[in-house]
Amino acid sequence: MARNYKKYVVYQIGYKLAIDLYKITDKFPSHEQNNLIGQIRRAATSIPVNIAEGSAKKSPKEFLYFLNVAYGSAKELAVLIDLSKDIGYIKEDLYNIISDQVDNFNSKIFLFIRHIEKEHCSGPSFFQKYKEKITKDSGLI
Repeated sequence: MARNYKKYVVYQIGYKLAIDLYKITDKFPSHEQNNLIGQIRRAATSIPVNIAEGSAKKSPKEFLYFLNVAYGSAKELAVLIDLSKDIGYIKEDLYNIISDQVDNFNSKIFLFIRHIEKEHCSGPSFFQKYKEKITKDSGLI
């Protein structure tokens, strides 16, 4: 069941985010090429690539796996962007813009994943299982 990944808002936001982060990291110090720049670019690229790859999978559960990978990459990006700001590679105004883009993506993909889980999967969602485990195991939630 091939899906047209380009029509998904999460793909469009993720693709723009990747382009924006490539441009931003062009201005990072060259000594970060094999570290922070590479990590940011890999995480940013992972988002639209995993959405596209998942869209070609036969089952909704397979699609969900790739959406969750994209979601995880965006969470990774949030940390890398915070770190970049705190080190001084990203100025506050640009940080606010790119951080808002990441937050927007995360909220949209979270809702998209929940929608697909409700439509196609029985039992508790990935997020419900995770929340229940954290609550029981550590009392953090």
